[in-house]
Amino acid sequence: MATSAAPTFFPPYQLDTAHTTDEGYYALVDGGVFANNPSSLAMMEAMISYKRKTEEELHRKDTLVVSLGTGSLTKKYKYRDVKNWGQIKWALPLLNVVLDGNSESVAFQLQQLMVTKGDKENNRNYYRFQLQLSSDNGHDKIDNASPSNIDHLEERGEKLIEHSKKDLDELCKLLKEDTELYPN
Repeated sequence: MATSAAPTFFPPYQLDTAHTTDEGYYALVDGGVFANNPSSLAMMEAMISYKRKTEEELHRKDTLVVSLGTGSLTKKYKYRDVKNWGQIKWALPLLNVVLDGNSESVAFQLQQLMVTKGDKENNRNYYRFQLQLSSDNGHDKIDNASPSNIDHLEERGEKLIEHSKKDLDELCKLLKEDTELYPN
């Protein structure tokens, strides 16, 4: 419930807790508000947990990160349209810009960081699958659950798979090799 509690769309989720809080609960909202692309946090958590468990460092070459995005915004704002916007007018667009910018920044950083042998593309261990959402006809709106938009998103997903065939095949090969090396 908390992961879909996007502010302004759904109320926060109240989770009772035995931990010491003044209220006795946490009010939880969508994690995308904090980390719209949590890949770097997941990598950091894996490194910390591994070290805690083994007292050794987890190396990048020993990891594989697969990140599945929910769509990147493409809406552009023209200077003449936004130059006189105040706080109210900027509220939702600014949130979108910040969340999408953060997501793209994390993806770029991991794309650069997770190459383990030189800079050859086939020596990477980070895969990001993300499609661009068009602002035409409201396809980029989080609350557009219309049948036509669902159809549009399915079509975009199929195009993403088609466009990413090489990467998906490479990823499947890596996963298969890993399963053969470590069957459990």
